Amino acid sequence: MNWQSPKAIWKSIHQLLPGLVVGAAVATLGQLGVWTPLENLTAAVLMRLRGSQPWDNRIVVVGIDDATLRELQQFPISRDYYTQLTMALTEADAAIIAYDLLLADPTEADIALADAMAFHSGVVLAMAWGGDDVPIYPHTPLTDSAIAIGHIQQPIGSDGVARYVDVQLGAVPALSVAVMQAYSLVEDIVPIPSQSQIQINWPGSPADVAYISLIDLLEGRVDLATLERKIVLVGATATGIDQIRTPFSASDPVSGVFVHAAAIHNLLQQNWLRTLPPAAVWIGLLTLGMGSSGVLRSRPFRTQLGIWLATSGSWVLLGYGALYANLSLPVIAPLLVLGLTQGTIAFTDRLRTNALLQARGEFLSTMSHEIRTPLNAIVGVSEMLEETQLNAKQREFTETIHNSSQALLALINDVLDFSIFESGMLVLE
Repeated sequence: MNWQSPKAIWKSIHQLLPGLVVGAAVATLGQLGVWTPLENLTAAVLMRLRGSQPWDNRIVVVGIDDATLRELQQFPISRDYYTQLTMALTEADAAIIAYDLLLADPTEADIALADAMAFHSGVVLAMAWGGDDVPIYPHTPLTDSAIAIGHIQQPIGSDGVARYVDVQLGAVPALSVAVMQAYSLVEDIVPIPSQSQIQINWPGSPADVAYISLIDLLEGRVDLATLERKIVLVGATATGIDQIRTPFSASDPVSGVFVHAAAIHNLLQQNWLRTLPPAAVWIGLLTLGMGSSGVLRSRPFRTQLGIWLATSGSWVLLGYGALYANLSLPVIAPLLVLGLTQGTIAFTDRLRTNALLQARGEFLSTMSHEIRTPLNAIVGVSEMLEETQLNAKQREFTETIHNSSQALLALINDVLDFSIFESGMLVLE
């Protein structure tokens, strides 16, 4: 059995150490959320590059939009209109009706609306939490007539983009999950993810989803046959109400009802974004750092730069391609590991090179001085010897010694001059 010596083992560890330190630092800062804004920005860019995908045609959004508010001249609108809407959707044989509205305050119209909901038997209502985490449920008659209740809490990123929904808060499922549970009772069974969050895989611009203005539906300007067995989401889409941003509408905010539409689309298509576990990200960043450190070590700078560019570009392409497999890979953290590892190795290589050059210069300078001293003695003695009485053979030997020592002295002087150049100690007069 062959065992490596401690020196060889330390050398191997030393080569991997820069990448290991960089990987650990980047992974730790990532756990603290330092890279989250950059990761979110990169994910949005890659999603836009991927392009829009068709929305599930079973989803229809009915919006309380600007045209509806101009026509009805009130906000919030009377629940009598929701009763008319529920009856119209019942006539259209819509599979599920989901209200992305808080119907908590009691009104005289609640009984009629509750009756219409009970007659349809597939209405999902929304709830939320107010100040001091006080739950806000629909008025009791409405709650009793609903097939399910779902929360509409929407975590929004620092850039205003909604990227995920909590599958369940407390004992209350998300509105999109409640809709899918109700849909599974009346239509096809839809599996619900086991994880705590649904990472939204936005199919495209909210403008591409099937949309109907509430006032158009109430006034009979919509063919009810187009709503048969559809999942109808009802929400406020008027300008300035409950607005969020999406990767496809970063400069044009839209209503929060489209977040639920996107989550429902993901559940119907089973294509929400999967993410790597934190432990896998940690191990991956450490392995990437050590691997890149081992590959880059002892290579020329241009080769290091080429390897860094190739691996960084390949990782970006991998993150882009992963979206087609419904997988969200971290991009910024691996790029930082690759870049910082390459920079650290290039910096340490430069320091090592400078140290070697300095040591060589000092060695040459010292040796030049040490060799020139006895050589000057040889030159002097050979000159003195030439002035004595010598026969022809002896004079030939003496001249050879003198000429050779002079040539060697000139060579040593040149080496000393070069060492002075390298050390930066040359003084021009």
